[in-house]
Amino acid sequence: RPVPILEHGELRLDPSLRTITYLGEAVSFTGSEYAIVETLMRNPRQVFSRDMLREKIANYDAFDEHDSIKTHITNIRRKVRTAGMNRDVIENIYGVGYRLCPLNGS
Repeated sequence: RPVPILEHGELRLDPSLRTITYLGEAVSFTGSEYAIVETLMRNPRQVFSRDMLREKIANYDAFDEHDSIKTHITNIRRKVRTAGMNRDVIENIYGVGYRLCPLNGS
């Protein structure tokens, strides 16, 4: 049975193909970045701490340093902006963690 495509506005993630597109154009992510985006898109309202995200990418980053989550988030934001998104896709909840930015202020 087909795996549903995850959508957040014009950002689409196809888990069966492990691809992410924005406005139909492929956005290239590392394995760790993909895992973070997938985690956030599967749980759009949930805030994930750095430790929670670090667990999600443990299979990709064998020697994960403390600030790598912040680096991955920065890279994801940059890549999505380069693809044409005119706002941040990931929101920093100060002192708590990260989540997808709500669409239309919701």
